[in-house]
Amino acid sequence: MAAGRVLRRWFLSAAAAAAPLVPMTIRPLGIAFTMHVVLRKRSLSGRLLLAAIGAAFLRRAPMRCLSVSRPRHADDAGPGPDPQRTVVRLVTANLWNGADDVGAIGEEIGQSDPDIVILQEITPRHLARLDGLGVFERYRANAVAPERGHAGIGIWSRFEIGELEWVDVAGERQLRAWILTPDGGRLRLYAVHAPAPVPSKVDRWRSWFEMMARDVRLEMRGHAWPVIVAGDFNATVDHRSFRRLVDAGLCDAALAAGRGWHMTWSTRWKGIPPLFRIDHVLVRPNLRLDGYRVGRGGGSDHRPVFVDLSIVG
Repeated sequence: MAAGRVLRRWFLSAAAAAAPLVPMTIRPLGIAFTMHVVLRKRSLSGRLLLAAIGAAFLRRAPMRCLSVSRPRHADDAGPGPDPQRTVVRLVTANLWNGADDVGAIGEEIGQSDPDIVILQEITPRHLARLDGLGVFERYRANAVAPERGHAGIGIWSRFEIGELEWVDVAGERQLRAWILTPDGGRLRLYAVHAPAPVPSKVDRWRSWFEMMARDVRLEMRGHAWPVIVAGDFNATVDHRSFRRLVDAGLCDAALAAGRGWHMTWSTRWKGIPPLFRIDHVLVRPNLRLDGYRVGRGGGSDHRPVFVDLSIVG
């Protein structure tokens, strides 16, 4: 029985690792197959028909569940002043607890001048380094719990933080807070870091998404304020567990911006660009997306995600 549980965990972990690779494999194979068939057809009409079928099959349309402003990077100057709109610039970044020096990613975060910073895997040494660089000087409120392992997490905000809760989700500590905006509004913010789907944690990984989806559903039934869930999810849009969380009523900012192929992990493989997008900003559709980009993340194995969102009303 014990051997069966071990085999099951290894199988589930392998399936989770393979899920993001399936669309990455099918796409080039589909292109190659379509070109092969098209080139073998003699008639022009046959070639055009197969080309149209191939294009329809291979098209990856962005998910437009959010209203999107004109395309731009999140570090642009932004749209002109609008008294009916509050713009929130947010960055989420996994610093990687094994990073020797987080100075580069700290400077990158500081230069983008965000209103809210969410960090995962922040250690006491990282915190001291970032404090020394003055990265957090501009923030009036914070909630941070540095840890030597992967569990360190924190929020820094230019806006006042209202009610704050440390929430246990499948054995992992997450942050849930109310952010009070200058116009008298508020938004609900979840700073999250899901467990990795390795064999020893794959059951906890699946439970984490089930519990988060349930919590988000209950949250959004209780009020109409904006909701943001951001951090390292250790899952891509190709994982069923992740899609269940999105189906709770959230939108993926990267897909809404048409940048679903901007990957965030891992930067540690020399000569190979990041292959997976596991760092996400998920938002309630009553926000508007003004900007999205993936940063460099010098020193970390993750690239940070920068997002501009508008609270309209």
